[in-house]
Amino acid sequence: MIDTHTHYLDAAFDPDRETVLAGVADTIIIEQGIDLASSTKAVELARTHENVYAAVGIHPVNAERELPHVGEIETLAGGQRVAAIGEIGLDYRYGGRDVQREVFISQLRTAKEYSLPVCIHCVRAWGDMMSILREHRPAGVMHGFSGSAEVLHEVLALGMYVGFNGSSTNPRNKKALAAIKEVPLDRLLLETDCPYSVPKGAAAARCDSSLIAFTAEYIAELKGISPQVIMDTSDENAYKLFDLKGERS
Repeated sequence: MIDTHTHYLDAAFDPDRETVLAGVADTIIIEQGIDLASSTKAVELARTHENVYAAVGIHPVNAERELPHVGEIETLAGGQRVAAIGEIGLDYRYGGRDVQREVFISQLRTAKEYSLPVCIHCVRAWGDMMSILREHRPAGVMHGFSGSAEVLHEVLALGMYVGFNGSSTNPRNKKALAAIKEVPLDRLLLETDCPYSVPKGAAAARCDSSLIAFTAEYIAELKGISPQVIMDTSDENAYKLFDLKGERS
């Protein structure tokens, strides 16, 4: 399996990180940076674990603090075992909207320069997000999708993928429910966002990549197909988007 969005460097894994990683050694993992420090560590993690790839980036909630380090993220982007620029985007629950947009656009340009896809976080900022995406047209995935049906169709029209995690299995998440039903299989990606977003049905207080099957089962039930088809299709999509077989031109 491929878990396209993880945060194993989160403090929740400090007591037993290597034990947990050993337990999911048969899963390909794309570890997301949220600032310079975590992006640097994600690259180090990828170099010491053959199943791990790094995404490097500045999360919108860290945009003001990390603005001076945008250039260093660009330097990291050119390194080995970096599969994406992420986790980047906009989150208007927090202040500094102008800086968020500046940092986001800068990282979209870095992604284009290095021919890397982007892993995008968007909360309460869909108007500005779609305007920016229409202008820059990156390859990438909308992580933990929470947009409307209208936004979903525009994201798909831009050629992007849509990621679903444990939060998508919450029956009260009506937008995710609608998106799962409408997204075509060739644009769907599975993720955990671990340690967050424990999926429905999993008896766990903390998420890890072993729980991705629960999300696959939920999506499969909604779509009326087998969970194995969901997992296989997501893996195929992830190989293409993140160039895990080294086929990107």
